[in-house]
Amino acid sequence: MRAAIKNTWPILMSIFLGLITLKTVSGQSTTDPVKQLNSLFRSAYSEARDTLLKSSGLVILVRGDQLVMIRNQHEIEGHLVNRLYDDLKTISHTPLTIYVLLRAHTDQPLPAPIVNQLSALADSITDVQNILESILNNEELRSQQHSLLVTCKAFITSVIQETTCSRRELLEFVRTLRPLILSNISECVRLRIDNYHSQMMTWKRELSKNEWSSIRIIIPGAALPRRNNLATTYFARLLGEQGEGQRIIYAESLFSDSEAMDLLGTHLLDTDIGVAFFEDPWRMHRDLLGDAAATYIETLDFNKTSSTTP
Repeated sequence: MRAAIKNTWPILMSIFLGLITLKTVSGQSTTDPVKQLNSLFRSAYSEARDTLLKSSGLVILVRGDQLVMIRNQHEIEGHLVNRLYDDLKTISHTPLTIYVLLRAHTDQPLPAPIVNQLSALADSITDVQNILESILNNEELRSQQHSLLVTCKAFITSVIQETTCSRRELLEFVRTLRPLILSNISECVRLRIDNYHSQMMTWKRELSKNEWSSIRIIIPGAALPRRNNLATTYFARLLGEQGEGQRIIYAESLFSDSEAMDLLGTHLLDTDIGVAFFEDPWRMHRDLLGDAAATYIETLDFNKTSSTTP
């Protein structure tokens, strides 16, 4: 008897958990048949997406300062970009720090907290100046960073002494440093692209032609750098693509690996659905309601001021 109970217990638990799943989706009761139907769709979609991901081929994930190749469900980390990239980027942010501290406080006495922050920034600049020789071997680069930091510190000292800064003075300060900032940008671009290119050429030698031709790129990033994104531009040239599309996917505001991979799965499944239903691989990559919305909006009278609700 006990053996029989023991053998049936897993089955009973499975049925019980299944009932719970049907009753609760995202904390909401699905006793409503329509909600239950919707929960079944979401579950089926999620499973199909995960299945597609497992057979999606090679994936290159652009993870911050390095590339990661996902091959047969295993992650292979590429080389980190040269530290010089982050050093130059940080130094270039110094005038930007000054600007964002002062932009809302120009043409008026500076609040004490802003003065304190500027003073702390000046001290930090001094600390960086003291180690420039040890972190920068290139004499020209070192001289440029020194000039940038000296200019920043002198401006901060003047602002603290005057306890005020005009909008005109602030703009003149940041624009004076534009050539040095642009020079640093060019060097950072070279460092990052050289890192990408060296790593991709190394991996290309290790991959079969079929693996190389199946590569997809996922680029997690914030919203604003999406346009003319460095990584997108490089990988488009590498793969002979126009930009974002079937093989290059920009994962906007999705910074964890799992979120980025889920987006790839959604991308693959929606492409398949678009072909199956509409004979258009891109149909599900734009708002499904968009075409009908554009048509219906043309029927509205935008000159009518009546508050009558339809």
